[in-house]
Amino acid sequence: MRDRCVSFGWLAAAAMAISTGCGGGGGSSPGSNSTVPIWAIAGDTQTIKRLSSTADHQKGNLDYIPSALAMGEGALWALSESGKLMRINKSTLAVEATIDISGGPRDVAVAGGAVWVATDPNSAGKPSLLRFDPETQQLLGTTEVGNDNDQVSELAVTETAVYALIENGFGVARIAADTGAVEKTVRLGAAGGYGYGEISVWGDALWVLDTYSDKLMRLNATSLEEEVGESVSSDLDGDLAAGSDKVYATSLDGEKAVVFDATTGKSVMEVPLGGRPKGRATLVTKAGVLLIGLADQEGGDLLMFDAKSAGEKGSIPAAFADDLVAE
Repeated sequence: MRDRCVSFGWLAAAAMAISTGCGGGGGSSPGSNSTVPIWAIAGDTQTIKRLSSTADHQKGNLDYIPSALAMGEGALWALSESGKLMRINKSTLAVEATIDISGGPRDVAVAGGAVWVATDPNSAGKPSLLRFDPETQQLLGTTEVGNDNDQVSELAVTETAVYALIENGFGVARIAADTGAVEKTVRLGAAGGYGYGEISVWGDALWVLDTYSDKLMRLNATSLEEEVGESVSSDLDGDLAAGSDKVYATSLDGEKAVVFDATTGKSVMEVPLGGRPKGRATLVTKAGVLLIGLADQEGGDLLMFDAKSAGEKGSIPAAFADDLVAE
């Protein structure tokens, strides 16, 4: 799951109620709710959906198959593995601009007034983060992270920082969102060796799920020092989502979600999802709702859970999602 700036309420009176707010932790939610959309990409199709509480989703046709989705600076941003970054109108779902991305694109995020794209190693052998102006689509700068033959697999962002999850030489880099300067890089796992996994940030906690070594870690979001490290089961290979007091991980086969205490990092609850299709997109929100996308190529539901009790609150049908964003 890629971290996005969101704050959800829950399904009520056949509508999704979402309270405003943004960023990693803190802040307050207004007393009244308003109905606003969730956007999703999925399934090797050139389509983006604006989800409703029924299966009557608004659809937009894209020029390329999207692999990652972000929202910010007044637009949606869909990244294609074919090397295209598309700026999409949130209301009409029309493609407003397309940016050519050199190198193999891996993930997209919005922070510090810029659109960030992680790419495969450049000619110097190092992975790069490209930073674009959201209005002019001009390249603002390039930030190299990691070492030769490393790969950046995923980005997580706050208002002030971009976090890059590095594979091969497993680790995390913190980059200043306003300047693009690498502030710190740490290596994780056994002697900083091989690894891969998922990343999620909430407030001052940066969570890393090492699915190679089966370990969940909480890092200080500023110093990147490890504060908590707990062994996890080897089947937690799906997605990771952090909340204010809980952290959630899913299995790729859609069999279960596991809830962890955000203070201790220990497992406190398991939510069975057996008999449902694969879990693709998982997101926890400031308003206390956990979303788990369960789908196959023919369709599937976006399930909604109470983030504290893990009780199921409802679902959105035919919402097959590889990635999700919302206002």
